[in-house]
Amino acid sequence: MPLLSGRGLLLCVLLSIVLCWPTWIFSSHFVFADTGSYFRGGGAIWKTLIALLPDLWAPETAQTDGAVPARGAANLTTDASGASTVGRSFTYSAIVYGVYFVLGYSALPVLQAFIALIFVSALVDNEMVKKPLILFGGFVLIAGLSTLPWYSAYLMPDLFAGTIILYAALLIGRYDDLSRRQCVIFTTLAAILVTFHYGYPPLMAGLAALILIWRVFQRRLSIGFVAAAIIPLFFAPLLNMAASSAVLGEASATPQRLPILLARSLEDGPAYWYLQDACPGAGHALCEIFGDELPDNVGEFLWDETGVTGMNAVKMNRIRDEELEVLVKAFAAYPWSQTQSLLGNAAKQAIMIGTGNIAAASGYAGPAPPPQAEGAPRQANGRSHHAPSRFCSSRCC
Repeated sequence: MPLLSGRGLLLCVLLSIVLCWPTWIFSSHFVFADTGSYFRGGGAIWKTLIALLPDLWAPETAQTDGAVPARGAANLTTDASGASTVGRSFTYSAIVYGVYFVLGYSALPVLQAFIALIFVSALVDNEMVKKPLILFGGFVLIAGLSTLPWYSAYLMPDLFAGTIILYAALLIGRYDDLSRRQCVIFTTLAAILVTFHYGYPPLMAGLAALILIWRVFQRRLSIGFVAAAIIPLFFAPLLNMAASSAVLGEASATPQRLPILLARSLEDGPAYWYLQDACPGAGHALCEIFGDELPDNVGEFLWDETGVTGMNAVKMNRIRDEELEVLVKAFAAYPWSQTQSLLGNAAKQAIMIGTGNIAAASGYAGPAPPPQAEGAPRQANGRSHHAPSRFCSSRCC
């Protein structure tokens, strides 16, 4: 692993600066509508941690009538207007806010590019190093023709889905060339990256299954390899549960999550059709809260003023708590349509890689980018549904 030396890491830093050329050329940072929530969440997390320090150093001073108040926890569950906050990765939020606070926005793209290039460097062997012109040409092509520079400069965790895939490639192709120290470092780094988005543990689960099966066929399965494959998979939910239990008072693998699966099922039809039949007698919070105005698309359900992100914490938590129940009942009522919804959306997430959601936001000042950056897309409203037969798809009926 010739590029994992001190000189190799210095080269990665220099190449990372070059790779972020969109930031330097356009004098802009690149954002999505969700970028602000990561920064606001990071600020609230650091505020909460700082507030908890006196309790950790002198717990006896924090007690009131034998109880220790949960300092700052309310700031993580409700916003200034009393609406429920949306759960994002607390590790990514805390890291980007900390880097911003210490080094400024410009350091964030370089850091993201550097992390990605470390994994790329681990795939470069001694034979490749002997052909520097080919390596340089490959870098120029990647920097000029791929989306890597744009996602490096994108103040969102999207880049790290590809980095997790690079980790899987490293395990499959280069694991035996790693020293024990390098293996520990890459496994730890991959475990942290998996915590950067709630969608990454399922991605890691699929990759871990594939690489373990590959190793079994090669008859080279070892305890160390199994650990390198599964530690990143279980680290994220365990860390989320520990952190949410300590700060929010309730253990959750996806604290303060958005009900994305329910939103997709409403737009695709099954949950919408089920609730139309079941409300109001089923006693669902969705029936009580929305009544006859049940949203039938993702944008309206999640982001409109009357959507879930505008609700208080009590209503939002009720919807989160019953999400799985509604999805199970929607599946029981419309099994084929719900299966299509789940598998179809999973397939879209796997193949849709582009820069269409990236918007320029020059002149940032402060830790809270605008909730809707200029040029960022919005979900279209007004989709209608007609319920199919319970055992056929909406396309065929």
